Amino acid sequence: MKAVLISISSIFLISSCAKPDLEFEKYLELKGHTKDVWALAFTPDGKELISGSSDKTVKIWNVDSGEISKNIQGHFNTVYTLAVSKKGDKFASGSYDGFAKVWDLKTRKGIVSLKEHVLSIDDLAFSPDGARVASCSQDRTIKIWDSKTGIIYHDIQAQKTVKIKTKSISFSPDGRTLIGSTTDSKLKVWDIITGKETKVKEINSGALNTIEYSPDGEIIATGGADKSVKLFKSSSLEEIREMRGHTWNVNSISFSSDGSMLASGSTDKKVIVWDVKTGKNLGSFSPNVGSINAVTFSSDGIIAVGGLENTISLYKFKKLRSN
Repeated sequence: MKAVLISISSIFLISSCAKPDLEFEKYLELKGHTKDVWALAFTPDGKELISGSSDKTVKIWNVDSGEISKNIQGHFNTVYTLAVSKKGDKFASGSYDGFAKVWDLKTRKGIVSLKEHVLSIDDLAFSPDGARVASCSQDRTIKIWDSKTGIIYHDIQAQKTVKIKTKSISFSPDGRTLIGSTTDSKLKVWDIITGKETKVKEINSGALNTIEYSPDGEIIATGGADKSVKLFKSSSLEEIREMRGHTWNVNSISFSSDGSMLASGSTDKKVIVWDVKTGKNLGSFSPNVGSINAVTFSSDGIIAVGGLENTISLYKFKKLRSN
């Protein structure tokens, strides 16, 4: 399938009293999925984009041409989450079918499947060296396992109450800790060596749908049901600031490669880009993909967005003025 090229005149500016700092241009629409898009992940070099959908497929796209380079049919239900190793040699997919799978990015073939979760996979994360994968599931467990063999190093009973689950996870850049956000508004930190919980913080802001470490590991960002994006010090879990601009749940966040910006996508069908240092809303756009499920930055600053439509939109942006 070929992408739809968008003319240079298709530019989206934030409509508010304050002038935006960024101007956004949609330059590609990726069409190939037949149902909702739930997960997106760029390769580290930014040349390929991986997507997961309710159509049960994983697709790998060439970012320059917008064409599908590989269509992978390895799951029996919605592909809900994706992760790519920092080296760019493999990626992982997680599904409502309860399977987490690791794939070789060069050969596009499967390496290993983890079958030990008994309910759907909510999130996946690679350790910085790519040797381990963490998976969290609706079965209330987090499993940390070998990305080549599938051997489980830690099987963590993250929650004991059936109504509470770990929704999102992220490895620290030094690979020592794993942080998770929960549906009862808590941040939890686990030690990778011992598998033990070392810190917990209650946020009191509703379900936390998404969490991510900044590239330097100093900041943790969250987004959730209270419509806000929050930043915390990773060392103490002390809240740095709260950023508001969305009118519905925040479902996905992504740091830029240098950590200076954070993009957030919401059920309100809007993406906002924030200045991490100041918390300023730099600009926003509505990508016309329905309620937004996934937003991610590439290493060279492209923003990919997917939602409750079968189209993926890619955006470029430029600064209108200096901060």
